[in-house]
Amino acid sequence: MEEEIGIETFLTKSKGIKGKIKKEPEDFVVEEISIFPPPGNGKYVIARVTSRNWETNRLIEKLASELHIPSNHIGYAGIKDKRAVTTQLMSFPVSIEKLKSISIPDVKIEILYKSPKPVYPGRLIGNRFHIVIRDFEGNEKDVERVINEIKEYGGFPNFFGVQRFGIARPITHIVGKYILKNKLKEAVMTYVAYPLKGEEDECYEARKFLHETGDFKKALEIYPRKLNFERRVIAYLAERPNEWKNALLQLPKNLIKIFIHAYQSYIFNKILSKRIKEELPINQAIEGDIIIPWDKEMVVQAENGIFVNEKNIE
Repeated sequence: MEEEIGIETFLTKSKGIKGKIKKEPEDFVVEEISIFPPPGNGKYVIARVTSRNWETNRLIEKLASELHIPSNHIGYAGIKDKRAVTTQLMSFPVSIEKLKSISIPDVKIEILYKSPKPVYPGRLIGNRFHIVIRDFEGNEKDVERVINEIKEYGGFPNFFGVQRFGIARPITHIVGKYILKNKLKEAVMTYVAYPLKGEEDECYEARKFLHETGDFKKALEIYPRKLNFERRVIAYLAERPNEWKNALLQLPKNLIKIFIHAYQSYIFNKILSKRIKEELPINQAIEGDIIIPWDKEMVVQAENGIFVNEKNIE
């Protein structure tokens, strides 16, 4: 699976210790290092949201449904892992009382303050992880050996992991590629109908049926209710065949952005893999690199990239 998402090599040369992560959501704890909007009178409630085993887009949809507001009115900085316990900052254009009134299983909402500004996508410093690796092979000395080898390389390569592309169906980057190439039929059909082993049987069989027949009306009868995003697209095409662009727009805007970001992540993984294969450093710049610095608000601005040459490399 790793090669399918652009991860083509290992950093270290010694034997691995294997192991499993995310056997339980509590094995993967993610705490967002947030950039806080300014406090003050305003229409947004800023809250810290902790969720267990919730995919971010579905959590946003659920929160919006409970609050009776459009999902794109809820502000958040980034997408988090599903099989995990995650904490992140969000903003809600509702009253404190209304936010206090809702209750969602495995979700805790800690209200912080009011603000005139929402939480914007990408406005975070990073994430802090606490990861438990189970069932590894070897002993403490083997673990120390691996850690020391990683330190010698200056850290580990920050590949985008499988969750960026879809754990059961790693296809988000393929959808993103088709969108960028304006192949919207292929983008839609990849998302709703491309069957991949590893998904639950009823989902796999439903996608296989649509992939082979193209019968959207019949597919709507057999697609599981939990595939609610796919069902939106299928329902639209069942009534309006071949309107691929508008079918795609039945999805949340942030999900469409994820497709594009996933393709960017795939390209990043490919480039990082090539860099490691060519034994180039991963923790320092070389001539030809582009460095993107933080701005004064600790936000990365891609348009401010600096091209590294022999004059400024130091």
